[in-house]
Amino acid sequence: MKADTAQKLVAGYSRLTREIKALRVQIADNLDKCPGVKGDRLAVDENGWQTYMPEVDSKNREKGVHLWHWYQPEICDSGYYCETHTVWTDVGVQEAEECPHCYAAHLAIQRRKEARKELGGVKGAMTRYGSLDVPTKQGETA
Repeated sequence: MKADTAQKLVAGYSRLTREIKALRVQIADNLDKCPGVKGDRLAVDENGWQTYMPEVDSKNREKGVHLWHWYQPEICDSGYYCETHTVWTDVGVQEAEECPHCYAAHLAIQRRKEARKELGGVKGAMTRYGSLDVPTKQGETA
């Protein structure tokens, strides 16, 4: 592998891992601002203690935020031989108006997905190029 190729791969790896970590923080910060589907998620008592008790799903994700509801599929009955199918709704303008905080978290999640795909490509390239320079039995490169 050429030195400039190795530097580009390492720089891409570094940039993408930093971006993924920053997006994780951005997602959490935006979800923390969500008032909740019922509007009581940020409620506090007279002493400043939070009164909201979150309900979580099997993956420990909070069900009280709008984003959780947007990401739940709808099971539709086609009415034909009792067949059902799953319908995923697209998160768009209506959801952005409903809760701008969850919508911002959604956009960060979508960007994080893309960054993870890019990181996978960089890791794959590192593996491919790295395996070309592996010494064989007598010190030769493959």
